[in-house]
Amino acid sequence: MTVTDGMGTRDIEFAPANPYGLMFDAFADAVLNKKPLPVSHLDAINNMKVIDAVRKSGETNEWVKI
Repeated sequence: MTVTDGMGTRDIEFAPANPYGLMFDAFADAVLNKKPLPVSHLDAINNMKVIDAVRKSGETNEWVKI
């Protein structure tokens, strides 16, 4: 990734990662080790609100408020 900011331009490299695998590992770690969940259940609810709004917008061809 190339970043340009007040310090100039530089390239930053990241190792490849599977975001779904990382999320699953964090969830499993929380459950197995009785830790707080890494993401609130509200995250899933809000994601569904966005998905529903995108679907409705596609059907009506209008903006949908969330």
